[in-house]
Amino acid sequence: MEQQLADYRNRLKELQGKIKELHQFQGCSRLTDVTPNNAPQYLEWSSRGYGAASLYYSMAIELYNKIDTLLDTARSIAFLDKAKVALAGEKKDTAAARNQYVSRDEDVISALDMRSEAEALMAFLKNKAQEYRMNHEATKKIAYGDNFGVGDHG
Repeated sequence: MEQQLADYRNRLKELQGKIKELHQFQGCSRLTDVTPNNAPQYLEWSSRGYGAASLYYSMAIELYNKIDTLLDTARSIAFLDKAKVALAGEKKDTAAARNQYVSRDEDVISALDMRSEAEALMAFLKNKAQEYRMNHEATKKIAYGDNFGVGDHG
């Protein structure tokens, strides 16, 4: 359990570090600077940013699900095994007493913290991908008009 927690913690830190890689695409956010001449660069930044953010978002979802499964396992171990040992000398080894132990178990607390971090990372990456996508669409409108350079066929 401890090794899995450590492995997921390292993976979460690696994924959080990927946020820095997205900064190279921030140029696409300066929409007031877009002209037809430099629009291709802005479109490239937004496309690549969207692709990277979407990839990291999917990786964050996978990690979140793995951490969530590990949390369920940690809760079960704490309830069934660790609480039994901790409550061995007490007269009341009840489900309520075991649940109180589970909420204080270090592995459970660690997994909960990691799950919260992974959830926040997922939200950030999803929003970042949407930002890049919206910047891409806005750049096309600014550079090529609402019909994206296609003549009026009406």
